[in-house]
Amino acid sequence: MNSTSKSLITVFLAAVLGLTAASAQAFRPGPPGPGGEGPGPGLMAGLDLSEDQIAKLKAERLTKRKQMIKWEAELKILHLDIKTESHKDKPSLAQVEKLAQQIGELRGKMMAVRVKSVIYLRSILTPKQKLIMDEMQLDFGHQGFKSRKGHYDKRDKRDKRGKRGK
Repeated sequence: MNSTSKSLITVFLAAVLGLTAASAQAFRPGPPGPGGEGPGPGLMAGLDLSEDQIAKLKAERLTKRKQMIKWEAELKILHLDIKTESHKDKPSLAQVEKLAQQIGELRGKMMAVRVKSVIYLRSILTPKQKLIMDEMQLDFGHQGFKSRKGHYDKRDKRDKRGKRGK
């Protein structure tokens, strides 16, 4: 392989790493809610959960968080490894591919745990609570004019500094 090909591959890998980091932010751990990984505190308060339901959810959440913390640490190490490999003078494309595959598999596991948590929540709800949850989740898209930080939301007619437009 000539040096031009290696340079192009390195630039491509750097771009992939950038996209990987951006998507990691989209699926970052944190408090669940609209756009997050599951039902948030507002939704949970509206469900009027019993003490038994709350105890079950707390136990399940603790188990899930412990596993997620381990995987988040592993993911950070893999990101560091792939970044280190891609910045070498002679990076191993096989190693980069292997690390990228490991990152993808780990993200898939994390997503599956999040989905299973929502499924578990729904499994302990009464039919009335499920209906309330479904209605509240539909309303999340209509909670005012919130947009991502720094982005202009046309419905609100404000620029990113909060100033009203014409």
